Order: sequence, then structure tokens, then C-alpha cells
Amino acid sequence: MGAANGLSFIRLEQHVDILIRVTNLLPRLLKFRMCVAFERNTWASMVRADGSPTRTDTLPGSLDSATKAPAFNMAACSGLANDDAGIDVVRDAPEDAPDIINTDHYRVIEDLATHGDWTRMIEAIGLDEDSVRAAVADYVFILGPERLPNHHHTASILPHIAQARPK
Repeated sequence: MGAANGLSFIRLEQHVDILIRVTNLLPRLLKFRMCVAFERNTWASMVRADGSPTRTDTLPGSLDSATKAPAFNMAACSGLANDDAGIDVVRDAPEDAPDIINTDHYRVIEDLATHGDWTRMIEAIGLDEDSVRAAVADYVFILGPERLPNHHHTASILPHIAQARPK
């Protein structure tokens, strides 16, 4: 029993090491400022199964600090049945009038092993593909922020975000 527990601890330690490597590599590889690994089950509990936008007052990992900022207005996330999984964080910016709404978009990769850059990532990380696949299987990866055209500075909250309903 002790050996089995030791083996499990070593495997967990290896998975953590791989997750750290992946979250450090993805922003450089995919040209984003930051990456957060977030448990897939928790992500699935945050978003609607049909993929429609879900309003939320809490965000994954270090992104949650945005909800504490005085300018925070709302956040919406979508995924699972939505091919363009993501999170939109909306902030009030009266100083930017007439476009007083700032929206930062975060891309969510729900299945990293099926992402188009998987092979490039495996080559860059320099580890056994099966080990990486096992380590990332239970996580989604949140990358951003993106300032999308006609999305970042607007006069009002974009309709698909404003219509998001709490889960």
C-alpha cells in the first residue's frame, strides 16, 4: 500500500510539473499575456451545457481578482457546446466616453490535446506526449486577454454578453 501511495504521489508531482510547464509555454506559443489552468469539472459547472452565455460573479483562478475591481461590471462565460469557448470580463470606463464599456476576452481551450497547436506544443515542451496528455486531461486552459475588434471599447455591453443568464 505504501508503494502504491508513493507512486500516486510521484505521478501527481509529475502532473503538477507538466501543468506548470504548459501554463508557462502556452502564452509564448500562442501569443497571449497569460494562461490559467482550471479544473474541467469546475469549468463545466460554471457554463451552460447548451453553450449559451452564462453570467457569473466569480472567475477561474487569478482572473477572479477582476471581479473585485471597482470598475467591474459583469462577466459571462460560454463553453462545452460552444465551439468558441471563452470568458468576457466587462468593466465600466467612463473616462473613455463615448465608448464607456471595456471588454476583455479570454479564450478557453477545453481540450488541449485536440487543439491545432498540440504537436507544436509537445515539440516545444520536450516531454513524452502520453505524459502531457494525461496531465492536461482534467483541465481547461484560459488564455488572454484579447482585445477583439469591435468588442473591447463599446458604448454599451455587447448584446450576447448583456443577455447572459446566471446558471
